[in-house]
Amino acid sequence: MQFTTKNIEACTNSTERRVTYTDPAMPGLQLELLRKTKKFRFRYLWHGKQRSVVIGEFPSFSIDDARAKATEYKRLLAEGIDPRQAKQFTKQVPTVGEFFWEQYLPHAKRYKSSWELDQSTYVNHIAPRFAEVAMNNITPMQVDEIVQQMTHKGYAAGTINRVLILFGSLFTLGHKRQVQGVPKRAALDIRLLPNPQKLERYISQAETQRLFAELARSRNPLLRHIVAFLLLTGARKSEALHARWQDFDFDTQTWTIPHVKGGGHRRVMMSAAIKPILDTVRAMHVAQLGELHELVFPNFKTGEPFVNLYRAWDYARRQAGMPELRMHDLRHSFASALVNRGVSIYEVQNLLGHASLKTTRRYAHLSPQRLRESAEVAAAVYTEPMAASQDFAAPAEPDFLLSLLCDADQCEQVQDTDTTGHLDF
Repeated sequence: MQFTTKNIEACTNSTERRVTYTDPAMPGLQLELLRKTKKFRFRYLWHGKQRSVVIGEFPSFSIDDARAKATEYKRLLAEGIDPRQAKQFTKQVPTVGEFFWEQYLPHAKRYKSSWELDQSTYVNHIAPRFAEVAMNNITPMQVDEIVQQMTHKGYAAGTINRVLILFGSLFTLGHKRQVQGVPKRAALDIRLLPNPQKLERYISQAETQRLFAELARSRNPLLRHIVAFLLLTGARKSEALHARWQDFDFDTQTWTIPHVKGGGHRRVMMSAAIKPILDTVRAMHVAQLGELHELVFPNFKTGEPFVNLYRAWDYARRQAGMPELRMHDLRHSFASALVNRGVSIYEVQNLLGHASLKTTRRYAHLSPQRLRESAEVAAAVYTEPMAASQDFAAPAEPDFLLSLLCDADQCEQVQDTDTTGHLDF
């Protein structure tokens, strides 16, 4: 029987006995028909003995899949490897999904504050394609397929790189723990995409006025106060949405964030402008709930932190004529306002809670006006002594270098003392 999808779908076996067909195009590949199932099997000789290994059931395994697997088994035989033993070995190698949930995620929860981002990245981008694939069967070509598919769907280079980094981390941890069959990360040939740093966006005073005029009309009554809180503290959105009243000390004007990016906690110094905002929010709690909720900015409908503010925020920013403004840009703007008014980069680093000064420098945007003012500082230092130099009389016999800077009317022609009559360079 010719192995075609149509022929295999049409053939049946109503007996209790097994019926076997051999693929004429691939010696060793057979189709076994039972009453309820159709299986592909590969038969071969191993040290003079007939052996076989099941490939998989039709139609879960297509004819092309079965032939590809049979070709792989033939390659193993040529290398002196028993396909049956190789399959048993593969069974002991964890799938990507098994390794992620059983080993990687528990490890990440212990050592990474951003483990939830890893979990989301895995569920959305890696699991649909690789959850059931054994880790020793992942190839560089399959990794490249991730890049191609995500690029085709319009994902940014930064997002694609996050997937690649997580994918590589799985294999790094697996190899480090000597999990059977897990290759080194280098075997996957993971190459990150170029990801030029985006220009940071900063909100001007005029834009702030337009934005808050639109926020006042928002259907989300807390959005205006959340945005104001972010703009005046430089906090991250997640930090604000999980802020609790018990973390605020209004006597010392401090807000303690218990769990921050990078681990530990940090203390935020609050300006006097924060208290009126929180007083208004407190009154909204009483009006909406009849009491003060544990969270400062809860979703009044669910009593939980907001999962997504995107729709309300997107509508307000578009109405204000700033469709590209991200909520995280409020943090950038906070830093920019400080630097442009003379606050040192080290103080800004402390206020933003950055462990590295390098991160703070990304946000430390100086306006053209501030740069011009800084240039004037240098001018004030050197202009006066430069002008005072005009009061000094020129030397009677200026040296050669000075003569090059003088006009013909101001300086005499310098003659070389060489008897040749030429200038001596």
